[in-house]
Amino acid sequence: MLEALLLARLGGVLAIAGTVAGQFMQARNAERARAEEFTREDRYRLHRDRLEAYREYHVALGGVRPVMFSYSQSKDDTELHNTLKEERNKAWRAYTLVWLIGELKVVHAASAVLKLVDDVTWHGAEFQPDLWGSRDSSLRRGSTQ
Repeated sequence: MLEALLLARLGGVLAIAGTVAGQFMQARNAERARAEEFTREDRYRLHRDRLEAYREYHVALGGVRPVMFSYSQSKDDTELHNTLKEERNKAWRAYTLVWLIGELKVVHAASAVLKLVDDVTWHGAEFQPDLWGSRDSSLRRGSTQ
């Protein structure tokens, strides 16, 4: 009889220990799954934010390009130069987010395009559509890879 009680007690202790160990393992696995899910969501959020930053930057460049072309045709037009400065500022604002969260290749390509914008805006350089096209295509290639 005593043996039966001891065996029952031992079985109970083992059952409780197994339950506690199972709960501990389940909690650890759930924590690991939550961490993986958060990491995955964070990567997705960064990707989405990058695409939005790239889009905003391309829209800003689309606004500055025709103004640069018009300004290179008539450099004496003060109102057109002021419009060019405004469009340049929009492009720089859009570039700031690209610089903060963009991939390195895209940031370098975007910086090269903005250098062309600054050269036309501040240094009186001629707008060169061929050079612009090559820089813009390298920017697009960098943002899609």
